[in-house]
Amino acid sequence: MRPLETTTLILLLLTLTTLVCSRQKRSSALYMLLAAIFATILQLVVESYRWQMIPAYGLLAYLYLFYRRSQQQTPRVSIKAIGILWFFLSVALPWIMPVVILPEPTGPYAVGTHAFHWVDSTRLEWFTDEYADDYRELMVQVWYPAQRPDEDSPVPYIDQMDLRAKAIGEAGDFPGFLVDYIDLFKTHSYQDAEAIKEAIPFPVLILSHGITGMHQLHTVLSEDLASHGYVVVAPNHSYDANMVIFPDGRVADYRSDLTGNPDSVRLRRQQLVTRVGDIRFVLAKIEEIQTGDLLPLLKGTLNLDRIGILGHSYGGATALQACKEFSRLKACLALDGWLSPLPDSTVHTGIQQPFLFLGRPQWTDSDYPDNYQLLERLLQIDHPDQYAFTVRGSRHLDFTDAPLLSPLTSLIVETGAIDAQRAISIVNTITRTFFDQYLNNTGENFLNHIQQYPEIAPFPSRTKTNRGANNDL
Repeated sequence: MRPLETTTLILLLLTLTTLVCSRQKRSSALYMLLAAIFATILQLVVESYRWQMIPAYGLLAYLYLFYRRSQQQTPRVSIKAIGILWFFLSVALPWIMPVVILPEPTGPYAVGTHAFHWVDSTRLEWFTDEYADDYRELMVQVWYPAQRPDEDSPVPYIDQMDLRAKAIGEAGDFPGFLVDYIDLFKTHSYQDAEAIKEAIPFPVLILSHGITGMHQLHTVLSEDLASHGYVVVAPNHSYDANMVIFPDGRVADYRSDLTGNPDSVRLRRQQLVTRVGDIRFVLAKIEEIQTGDLLPLLKGTLNLDRIGILGHSYGGATALQACKEFSRLKACLALDGWLSPLPDSTVHTGIQQPFLFLGRPQWTDSDYPDNYQLLERLLQIDHPDQYAFTVRGSRHLDFTDAPLLSPLTSLIVETGAIDAQRAISIVNTITRTFFDQYLNNTGENFLNHIQQYPEIAPFPSRTKTNRGANNDL
C-alpha cells in the first residue's frame, strides 16, 4: 500500500478502537476522527483515488455516525461489530491489490527508456485479413543506461489501462477491473533520459515475451539489465501479445488462442516464423539506432558485435529459433521456455551459441507435459556452454513481474510458493551474470552466482552428465 493509504488506515483503526473500547465520552475519539478525515483528503489529493480504497472512505463516514451516536448513548454491540468487520474489508482490498513499488535496479546507472512504433513494409500481417496492404507493425520498448534527470518523473508501468484492463483480465481469466489500478505503478525508467557515454559501447539484448504476455511484464528485469550497462530492446509481438496499442489509437488484440484447433501445431510453427521475422526486423532497426537515424541520443552507444537474446515461454522458443537462424546473436537465455513450437530440426540439432534454460521444476501439470523431453533432446548437442536449471517453488509466471502484483497471485495466475522478491532476485541475477560472462567477457563464471540460491537445482538430465559445469552443483 502507498504511504498515505497506510496512514489513513492506521488512523481509522485508532478511531475505531477508541470508539469501541471507550466506556465514556472521550474527546480523543474526535481528534482521531478529525485526523482520519484530514489523512483521507490528503491521500486523495496526493496519491489519487483508486476503487480499492472505497471501503475505507465509507468506513470514515460510518465512524462519524458512530461517534455521533456515542455522544448520545452507548452504541450497541452490533454497531461495534459492523465497524470491526468493515475495517478488515477496508484493509483487505488495498493489501490484496497493492500499488506496487517496483524493486530498485541494482546497477550503477539510471535507466532511460523510449518507445518505438515500427512498420515492416517487407512483410504483410498474416494475423489479419482486414486490409490487403496490412503490413506487420510492432511497438518496441528500449531501456538503456542513462543519467538520472533532475526533475522528470519515471514513466508508468503500463499505459492506457482503460483499454488494457479487460484484455489482461481475459488472459488471466478474472474480471479486468481488478487490475485497473496497475496504471498507478511507477517504474524506475525515465523517458528519453540522457544516455551514459562514458562506458560505451553497450552490449544489446533482445527480449521476447510469452504468448498473451507483453514486454511490460519484464520491466523489472529490463531495468536491472539497463542499470548494469545493457541496452534492452523488447518488441511486443502483435496479436501474440495481450494487447498492442499503436500511436494512432488502433489496437492489435490477442488472436493467438488455438485451443481445440486441429491445425494448432502448424499454426504455432507459422507464428514462430512471424516472431523470428520480428527479431530479424528488430536487428535491422538496432543498426539504425546505432547510426542515430532513429534515436539520436543513443547514436554510437551500441556494441553490435555483442548482441544476445532472451525470452519467456513462447519467447524462449523465439530466442532459440532466432539463434538458429542468426549467427550474429551471441548468447541465448530461455526463461521457462515453451519449446513445442520449435521445428524438429532445431530440437534435434540445437544451437551453437551459449545457452541457458532457467525454468520451473516440472511441466507435467501443464498443457504441454512433454516440454522437458524436448529440452533434453535439445541439450544433447555436444556444446560446453549449454546449461539448464530449475527453480524450486516456481511456476510459469514467476519468471515475469507477475508475482509482484499481489500477495495472492498464486490463487489467480501461474505463480508458485517461492517468495516474489526472491524469484525476482534469482531471475535478475542469473540473467545478468550469464550475459556478463558470454557478452561482456567479465571473466566471472555465472555458476558462482547460481550457488548463492539453494532454490536453484540442475535440470535432472544434467545431474547425470559431465557436460558443461552443471555437475558442479
